[in-house]
Amino acid sequence: MRHRLLSSTALVLAATGTPALAQVATPAATSDASASPVSASTPGTADASPTDIVVTAQRREEKLFDVPLTVNVISGDAIEKKNLATIRDVLEHSPQVNYQQTGDSRTDTLSIRGISSVSNASGVEPDAAIVIDGETLARTMQMNYDAVDIDRIEILEGPQGTLFGKNAVAGLINIVTRGPKLSDKTTGEIKLDLAQDNEYRLKASMNVPVGDTSALYVNAYGAYQGGWEKNVHDGEPNGGAEKGAGIRVQYLWKPDPTLSIKLKGEYSYKKTGIIPYAFKELSADDVHKASATLSGDPNLMAQQFFNLLSNSGINLVSSSGVSTPIINGTKSYLYDDRTWGKTNSYAFSLTAEKKLDWATIHYLGTYRYYNLYSNDNEWGVSAPQLTNSPAGLNTLNYAGPSRERTVQQELRLESDTSGRLSYVAGAFYYFNDNYHRETNRTCNDAVYGYYNGAGYPDPNPTGPVDNFQCTGGYTGRYTVNDFQTRIKTYNEAFFGDVQYNPIGGLTVFAGARALWEQQHMTLQHLPDDTTASYFFNPDDPFGEVSASSHRNAITHRVGFKYNFGPVMIYGTESTGFKGVSWDNYGLASAARAVDPLKPEKPHQWEAGLRANLFHDRLNFQFSAFDLRDHDFQARTIIRDPRFQLAVVDAGTAVTRGLEFGINATLAKGLRAGGGYTYLGKATLVDDVLIPNVIRGVNNPINYKGARLPNAPKNAYNAYIDYTTDFPSPDLTSELRFEMRHRGQQQSVLTEDPLQEVAAYTIFDLYYTLAPKDSRWSATLYVKNITNHLYYERSYEPAVMGFTYGQMAYLPRDYARYFGANLRYKF
Repeated sequence: MRHRLLSSTALVLAATGTPALAQVATPAATSDASASPVSASTPGTADASPTDIVVTAQRREEKLFDVPLTVNVISGDAIEKKNLATIRDVLEHSPQVNYQQTGDSRTDTLSIRGISSVSNASGVEPDAAIVIDGETLARTMQMNYDAVDIDRIEILEGPQGTLFGKNAVAGLINIVTRGPKLSDKTTGEIKLDLAQDNEYRLKASMNVPVGDTSALYVNAYGAYQGGWEKNVHDGEPNGGAEKGAGIRVQYLWKPDPTLSIKLKGEYSYKKTGIIPYAFKELSADDVHKASATLSGDPNLMAQQFFNLLSNSGINLVSSSGVSTPIINGTKSYLYDDRTWGKTNSYAFSLTAEKKLDWATIHYLGTYRYYNLYSNDNEWGVSAPQLTNSPAGLNTLNYAGPSRERTVQQELRLESDTSGRLSYVAGAFYYFNDNYHRETNRTCNDAVYGYYNGAGYPDPNPTGPVDNFQCTGGYTGRYTVNDFQTRIKTYNEAFFGDVQYNPIGGLTVFAGARALWEQQHMTLQHLPDDTTASYFFNPDDPFGEVSASSHRNAITHRVGFKYNFGPVMIYGTESTGFKGVSWDNYGLASAARAVDPLKPEKPHQWEAGLRANLFHDRLNFQFSAFDLRDHDFQARTIIRDPRFQLAVVDAGTAVTRGLEFGINATLAKGLRAGGGYTYLGKATLVDDVLIPNVIRGVNNPINYKGARLPNAPKNAYNAYIDYTTDFPSPDLTSELRFEMRHRGQQQSVLTEDPLQEVAAYTIFDLYYTLAPKDSRWSATLYVKNITNHLYYERSYEPAVMGFTYGQMAYLPRDYARYFGANLRYKF
């Protein structure tokens, strides 16, 4: 009843013309130096001052220099120039954020300050919130959002639980798109991207005046990617192939200077092809370490693993015996025998703003439908040679839809900021309906034929291994896991934030958010499921189970900032909240599925300074933080009694680190800068015992002291940018060199050496030519200049007896490639 009342109240206020919310920000100054990982002061072109950049990181328009938290701003111009196709591509170039892609986008992981949620269970919400024009996305998988017509992206680090609230435990990605403007003439832009591997992208936008008080803005795009991982089978598509298109229409009505109303509708679709996996070269030491991790004995499973690797013919055991990050054969082995993946999404929103003499009222109302279908063939990827079918060991693996329906409303009051006292206050309503259906078909001949009753591989069978006939139609040769689950979430909140300037350059601030969240989860195995009586419920394997959770919480932030003129220092203490998680994956028991994990409750201390010196020729930011995330929800491999993935309460996760960013004008037209993030501590600190059943005996694992996944100790980047009048005074040439580095990290919580992701350093080069009026521009670029082969994530589970080897996901720029883009404005 409460959520209905709040929803109705917001709608009534909207209907009566009391508007609110939406990011109706003043256009930010361009920020070419977008890769600086921690510099909130990230200037762009040679004549752009960092003090001019406007952000809405505190739900009010402010100059970036005045914001007392670590913020990085990435301009839309920089995104366009670098041919960053999706939001996840943008974040890959932002080292303070760690984004790991996988073949199945449901398990794509966004980590800020070492805190992330890694799970393909639909019952686990993200630790870092993603907000687009004020709208909160429900799951990280929606990060496959195309980076089209972006004005800027603000990366906010640390808990943002007061002003943004929903799932902003580790931080927040605040995306602001371009929109309509009142004008007396039609303007627009066309952009064409071309790159190796048959990559083509065409984008267009147009702002059309409709009388003196309104405007229509339309942007559309189409994209085709031929794939960047060569297929060894003639005539079959390459790994990474995809195509898609989208359109966004916005209408602005501004009858007078005090009132503006904007309607927005958008639609997009994307079809993804074969997943760009590769197979890692393994050393004998790798194999023994994997055996020790999985069985407790470095030799118990080693010989069986060696036999499997030998028979698969894909992975190699290094003859040198030395572990190596080199990947063996960066080629795709798969056939285009299925729909690998597709998404479609549509959304509608209403934003409004009413200016009063003493304050501004904002309103935002949104609806979004998002549907992802994925079909990741883990077995077929690993060993297509093991069957007589070109499809591999099965035709369905992690196959099914994941659907999100989300409604959000927010009403916000923002006071005048000209006096000593200013404030923001509002009410928030959020509803999400998450539905997931999944079917896994696993070849028993290939898997369980290797296993005895104790759950360990028997020696490899004699004779050829390519005689398994599962995909050829053997009856009863499959294990089928077929289930559906649904989670409905209601979140309501009231929030406020006050800033007071008692004297001189000193400002103190405090804010709080009171929230109520309800979740209702259902899980049901379907009649074709052959695992339900073993894993789920032996008495009622196909009966639906359900459970609910009701939570109240209050989050807050307090702090100060002191402005000395060109230098600002600040200190904050803040908390956050992320709702319960459900282990509602297919192999979870009924008892585990209905027992939700506790909400995550982060607590952070942060101190920092920001400076703009020598008339903005030098600007930098430094910050230090201590973040404790209580009741951290982690995914790991449990053995109870067989290997399976599970979401567990891992106790308290602690991350502690330093961040630094700098930008400098070295000479006329010459700029340089960079950033560095150091996560000195990113570990679990509590004694929490995880089940580990071996041969009927539980030897629980204690992860205390374990390094968090997706938390490299070091990440840094640097750039140098030179702009000159060349080849004539009417033209401007810009040459830009960038590098980015990430240190070694783990893909999952389980301390498995095969899950290590090797450190990498990548170099890119850009050259842009444009006239003085910027009517057009042309950019040539080369990505990964040194052709350094790297991967983002080892494929899990890291059980070589299951996957017949070790796989890794290859990003778009795993090898050197060239491209160009042309932009024309009218």
